[in-house]
Amino acid sequence: MVWDSYRRDYGPDGSPGILVAYGTSRDLNPLLPQAEIDRELERDPVRNRAEYLSEFRADIEGFISRSAVEACVGDYRELPPQPGIVYFCFLDAASGSENGDSYAIAIGYRESDQIIISAVREIVPPFSPASVVCDTLVPLCKAYRIDGKIYGDNYAGNFCKELVHKAGLYYDLWPQHKSELYRDPLLPLINSRRITLPRIDRLINQCCQLERSVKRSGRDEISHPTHGRDDVINAAAGVAAVVSRKAFHKQPPIVQPAIWSKSSGWISDPCPATNKSTTTRFYEYYNNGGGSYWPGSGLKEW
Repeated sequence: MVWDSYRRDYGPDGSPGILVAYGTSRDLNPLLPQAEIDRELERDPVRNRAEYLSEFRADIEGFISRSAVEACVGDYRELPPQPGIVYFCFLDAASGSENGDSYAIAIGYRESDQIIISAVREIVPPFSPASVVCDTLVPLCKAYRIDGKIYGDNYAGNFCKELVHKAGLYYDLWPQHKSELYRDPLLPLINSRRITLPRIDRLINQCCQLERSVKRSGRDEISHPTHGRDDVINAAAGVAAVVSRKAFHKQPPIVQPAIWSKSSGWISDPCPATNKSTTTRFYEYYNNGGGSYWPGSGLKEW
């Protein structure tokens, strides 16, 4: 094999009777336009790094083939919200620091046995996380009628959760690490063509560039290559996992604690802008003879 010949005989320590030439396409053919190489690298970075830059491909680069990914790409960049569909949201948060990770948000739903990724938004740093939540996350969730839980990883402890909670949404940690998300459900969904991805180049390329490496502990890790990114595909894989597990289960409403006042006869709602129905639902329960508490509301005997 070429790799074996290169490893064994390339350089001064190789066999004097064997010549191994190694170079990029431009080294061997200076007339080849760089623009053509750049265009091909953008189209298929994994395959064409080997083709034009003479980088040997390792097994880790074959975690998900480009042909399998392309077979799952739809003819849209973003699908508008549709009535009667229950949507879910997953976010891959970031700090917003210069040259840091992007803040990625993905929206998806289930249709029969197919998972549809409707929308993916990426906010490239620098940015303010609070501004992203208010200017992008909240309007997106409102458009897709997501007024309960959203899901994400445990980035920065409670910092991200607090920003989301202040905006009136409930942030729940998803139990899988991104490496686990890529292994299952993303890989099986792509191989079985049971997921539809939007036609977004960064999303497709990040998916194709995922690499598998083995740590000293023997555990497999799946992530982006060195100096690469996987924020967008992480959000898409996350919402695919959420949809896979949650789509057939009715989600209970998120009810904020309320306080009953005997003297004034009303309930003080800590989030009136996002939970306006608390008072109404309590009065309906109480006035219909429900008693002195509302099951599930956190209210006790008063």
